[in-house]
Amino acid sequence: MRAVVISKPGRAAVAEITPPQTTAPTDVLIRTLAVGICGSDVGIFRGKSPFVTYPRIPGHELAGEVVAVGRDVTHIAPGARVVVDPVISCGSCYACRVGRANCCANLRVVGVHVDGGMAEYLAVNRKQVYPVSNSLPPHLAVMCEPMSIGLQACVRGRICEDDKLVIIGAGSIGLMVLLAAKAKGAQVLISDIVPYRLQLAEEFGADRTVNSQQSDLFAAVSRFTDGEGASVVIEAVGAPSTISQAFSLACAAGRVVILGITNQSIEFPLQKIIGRELDVYGSRVNNGLFPQAIEMVERHQSLLAKLVNEIVDFHSLDDATRIFLDRPGEAGKLVVTTCYR
Repeated sequence: MRAVVISKPGRAAVAEITPPQTTAPTDVLIRTLAVGICGSDVGIFRGKSPFVTYPRIPGHELAGEVVAVGRDVTHIAPGARVVVDPVISCGSCYACRVGRANCCANLRVVGVHVDGGMAEYLAVNRKQVYPVSNSLPPHLAVMCEPMSIGLQACVRGRICEDDKLVIIGAGSIGLMVLLAAKAKGAQVLISDIVPYRLQLAEEFGADRTVNSQQSDLFAAVSRFTDGEGASVVIEAVGAPSTISQAFSLACAAGRVVILGITNQSIEFPLQKIIGRELDVYGSRVNNGLFPQAIEMVERHQSLLAKLVNEIVDFHSLDDATRIFLDRPGEAGKLVVTTCYR
């Protein structure tokens, strides 16, 4: 079968490899229909991911069709349209025992630690597979994974209707956080430096948008919160400067959620954290939130369609490197389709 293989940072190619099989009774063999490319995939290609191992078939945002199932799989059958939760946990470490499998000590993520969906077929455990409606197009079904990321960040930040939330970064993940937070009734200010992203944020329901390259973000947050500062700040960029900025925007007794990731060292402002007694949380992948993510994606299809700015046919893809190019001026994502037209 055809697959995109990143052999090492900066080198990706389309290769012919042996297709996977259902070898365990809990296996599900999936024919990939669509795969979303996100910032972490670009980071894997560029060698900036702190988690990936090489060589690697990327692709953790994926939708497909079930081809075959092991004998113990009963909740889905061949022909079903599905999405895949990329989280693989051990079930026995402390994190798993306390119900936080998403930060398992032995965590593996499809497309990062194990081969992903940028191939014609993929075999995964039944626990990772969720059925979706046939009416949900595969190029939108791939949004279930990033939506689960947005939901997880809101769970970590304990977002509620009393909150005045600031989201730093209006890329696709920041916009997913926005949708999830508005569903919980929060008031949301979101910042970015790309005008089109901010325009989309308004359509996604933001109460206030700020171009932080043109306006004073601190002043805007002060006005938005009547001088108090944000009760919650969610950082969705992953740059040292914006992570540091998040702590300055939070009010006393506020919460800061770090969602963006970087392999650079970060200096934490301990005086602010201790002086304001801030609650600081990391947020990683999702913890059993795919059912809610699927519901959100199915409900917001028309909005999410605006995030897909390019669809590439996998079978006509010759230069694999082009799908991992940075698109800093764009708001959405590229989706690679395999068998779906």
